[in-house]
Amino acid sequence: MNNIKKVEIERKTRNDLLGRTEGEAKIYFKDATPTRTEMRQTIAEAMSVNPEVVMITHTQNEFGKKDVLCAIHVYKSIDELKEKEPEYLQKRFGLIQDKKSKKAEESTDDKEKKK
Repeated sequence: MNNIKKVEIERKTRNDLLGRTEGEAKIYFKDATPTRTEMRQTIAEAMSVNPEVVMITHTQNEFGKKDVLCAIHVYKSIDELKEKEPEYLQKRFGLIQDKKSKKAEESTDDKEKKK
C-alpha cells in the first residue's frame, strides 16, 4: 500500500432504498496501478469503515496518468453487501467461491479420504 499516495472521496450520497452509501473516490499512486484489494483497503481507511463492507463496482484510469477513479458502495454490514451486490463482484473480492472451485475442492477432499 505504500504505492498509494493519496485518496480523495469526491462524491458521497446515501441511498436509503438500498441501505448503502454510494460514491466516487480518486486514488493517486506512484508506480503501477494498485490492486482492487489495495484500493478497497485504502478507501475503507479514508472513510473509517471496515474494508469488508466496501465494494468497488467500477474503476477507470487513463494511460500514463497516476490516478484511478473508483465507483464505490459502502454497506453497514457484510450481510447486506452479500445480499445486494451482484455475484460476479463478490467473486472478484473473494467473498464467495466459484462453483468450479468448490467442485475442485470437493474432488480433492474425496481423493484424500479414499487414501
